[in-house]
This record gives sequence, C-alpha cells and structure tokens, in this order.
Amino acid sequence: MPFMVTDKGYAILWDNPSATIVSPGLNGATHFQSNVGERVSFFVIVDPTSDALYAGYARLTGRTPLPPKAALGLIQSKARYETQGELLGIADGYRKRRLPLDVMVLDWLYWTRMGQLEIDRGAFPDPAAMNAQLKAAGNRSIVSVWPRFEKESRWFDTLAAKGWLMRDIRTASRSMVSRSGPTGPAR
Repeated sequence: MPFMVTDKGYAILWDNPSATIVSPGLNGATHFQSNVGERVSFFVIVDPTSDALYAGYARLTGRTPLPPKAALGLIQSKARYETQGELLGIADGYRKRRLPLDVMVLDWLYWTRMGQLEIDRGAFPDPAAMNAQLKAAGNRSIVSVWPRFEKESRWFDTLAAKGWLMRDIRTASRSMVSRSGPTGPAR
C-alpha cells in the first residue's frame, strides 16, 4: 500500500492494495489513482517529525520485527563450494584475517543428483559437524534448495503424480515444482 511522507508535517497511507499511481505535487496537488477499488480509504498522520510519522505508520500496520542479527551481517556465498573442507576453509580464512562473517551459504551442486534433496556425503561427509563448527565460530549456515527435479531423481514420480511439476518451455519436460503460479498446473 502506498505510503507518502511529506516535508509539510503529514503522511498519507493509501489503503488500497491494488496497483496505484501516485503523482505527488503535480500541478500543486497530489493524486492517487488505483486500478481497483469500490471505495476511497486513506489515513492521514500528522506530526512535525518524520520519526513520528513513521511511528504512526507502524501503529496502523504493525511493527516490523527485526530479522535475526546474522541477516544484517555478511552472508558469504559463491557459485559452488565443492567440498566441506573448502567451505570450512573459507569461513576459517575470514576468522584468520579478522573479517566479519555471519552466514555461510551452501549453494548448488552439493547434491547427489538434481532434485535428490540430499547432500553428497562424498563431498560433504558430515554436514552436522560442519554446521556445528560454523556455529561454534559464531556463524550460521544456509542451504540453497533448487526446486528442479530430473526424471531419475527420487522425488520426480511422486511430484509428477500429484501434478506439482510445471513444463519447462525450453525442453518440454516437466521439471519445476509448483503448487500454483502464473503458469497453472502442469498439463
């Protein structure tokens, strides 16, 4: 919903979630135009300070909780860590250089097969110990999950039977998981 803060001691919360065009100060007037709506509903918040205007917005919409502290720090990711040792070595390099590090991301190709949803124990022999070591150093870990399933993967037949796969327009195969979306169910 559009929220406009002015330097004139007021703010407006336009209570309409549809696509809206706001023309602030156009020809001496501000215009709000929404694509959909059976009524006009808005809130005017009046106070000389911007802090109070934003506090008024929070009273109307609810306070946004702060994300976990780690989310505000450095999140280290790269295209691929090939082994558990490489990932832990990168994290250790940050510590040795006294650089801040909050999160390590294990991104793609850590699996045994696309869509298998399991970590390759040859390259990452002890994921629990890896996470424990990262945690002991004050880091968190994230595993990136790719919703693409090869026909040979463990989950392909189950997902296909439930109609949860979309057609890949480049290959005409059903390979992307989706319960809903702009393309609708797989056909």
